[in-house]
Amino acid sequence: MLFGAISFGVHYELMQGRGRILWKDAQTRWLWIITVLGSLFLTLEMGTQIGWMPSLRGSVFQFASAISCTGFQSADLFHWTDTAKLLLAAGMVFGGAAGSTAGGIKIMRVMVLIKGVQWRFRKITSPRGAIVPFRIGDTVVDESDVGQRLEDAALITFLWIAFLALGVFVLLHTVPASFDLGDVIFEVASAQGNVGLSVGITNPAMSSLAKLTLCFNMWIGRLEIIPVLMLIRSLIYRRQ
Repeated sequence: MLFGAISFGVHYELMQGRGRILWKDAQTRWLWIITVLGSLFLTLEMGTQIGWMPSLRGSVFQFASAISCTGFQSADLFHWTDTAKLLLAAGMVFGGAAGSTAGGIKIMRVMVLIKGVQWRFRKITSPRGAIVPFRIGDTVVDESDVGQRLEDAALITFLWIAFLALGVFVLLHTVPASFDLGDVIFEVASAQGNVGLSVGITNPAMSSLAKLTLCFNMWIGRLEIIPVLMLIRSLIYRRQ
């Protein structure tokens, strides 16, 4: 599952015998770190509920499935705590590396935003005229391109969260009362990330509006939103 969340460029480097790329590549390194931390927090969260060894085994498998957007599920997630569900939802929102089979926002965009915040604070606290390099892994981004990179990453992230919130709003008014906010966030994040993990909300008996909402979230998540907005814009202006 995790190898599916790694960029195809890294796969090519591996086929050339360059095994160090699995840690040297910044996106892949962040994938390992996020997966280990997410699995650890899940294990600590669920350890007292289902036992430490079952919690470790289930947490590693479920989080790897979530962040890689694979969708394999080996536990009844409905009975997991809301904190555990939100941790898994965060993994589905982040997704895997750019250039991989995974969905989500993509680790590269998360990296750019975090590095952008750090870079901006360093710019503010540095003397006027000081050269503050913007690095992503071993690559130094030209300062003239930093703004565009941050703008692109921030735009996709904002739209991703906005449509996630829209799906959550609709499902809160259409699903049975037995499902709470944590369940709904989890289900919509799974749909928009094209994952497939479920707490039981998605089923043949759910309302047509809920089905259409999740279909829409899956569609825009796969196309990464911007093409969908361009299509809608072209339809509106064509009618005018």
